This record gives sequence, C-alpha cells and structure tokens, in this order.
Amino acid sequence: MRALRWTPALLLLAACQPSGGGTTLGPISEEDKTTISNQVAAFATAINAKDFATAASVYADDVVFMPPNGEAITGRDNVRAWMAAYPPFSNFVNTSVEIEGVGDLAYNRGTFELDVTPPGATAPLHDKGKYFEVLRRQPDGSWKVTRAMFNSDLPMPMR
Repeated sequence: MRALRWTPALLLLAACQPSGGGTTLGPISEEDKTTISNQVAAFATAINAKDFATAASVYADDVVFMPPNGEAITGRDNVRAWMAAYPPFSNFVNTSVEIEGVGDLAYNRGTFELDVTPPGATAPLHDKGKYFEVLRRQPDGSWKVTRAMFNSDLPMPMR
C-alpha cells in the first residue's frame, strides 16, 4: 500500500525530466544571436521614428518592464503607453554587448544613448546607460522580450 502512495509523485517527477534521456539543452545558435541583434537594431529604428507600436512588438504580451525610478510595468500595451508618454527624446542608439542563451531562453545585455528633455528643462540632456533583457523563443520561432530593465550611467542630479 505504501508503494502506491508514492506512485503519483514518481510519475510527476519523471514527467518533469528533460526529454532525450536527460541530456542538457545546448546554447542558442549564431542564427538566433543574429536574429536578436537584428531585433535590437529594428527597435532603435522604431523608437527614433516614434513608432511605439512597432517598438513594443519586440515584447511578449506578459512582459515585465522595469524602468528606473518607477514601478514595474506589466504587459506589452502598457509598455507601449509608457514609451509614448516618455519625455521628448531623439538620437536613440542601443548596442548589444552580449547575447547568450540556452534552449528557448536568451539574454541580451547592452548599452544605450539618447538625448532627452526632462520635464521643466529647456534643452535636451545627453544620457547613456545600460540595459538587460530576458527573451523567450515563441512557438513561431521568433524571440520576444519577457523581462527588461535599464538605467542611466550618469549620477542622479543633486538639488
């Protein structure tokens, strides 16, 4: 009778094991890295064109977007609205520094620069910083950002 009690737990444990006889997943391909890199470049083009719908299309429906000095934003549509409400900016440039991954998960670490006019300012300020994204391969083979965060390299202004 005791053995029967453990049978469901053992079956569940077996079902959670990777397929292929327990082999580990391999790293993402160079083609995947190129796809992600091209997506990063297309994002910058869309951002500079103020095409926030296209820019936000790189994010998964359930993305968690973590901007500096604010609460996390959940959902692609909410990220698009946040982008549209961002203070006036121009000359956005982003550069991937590292793209790696395993299986259907990848990360992209990079840098950015832009000119932005904060509320109350009369002239734009040049900002630069870094970002980090976690991506997941979608059923159609595309990569979508599921988690993203960024922050400035510049010190906070002191009042």
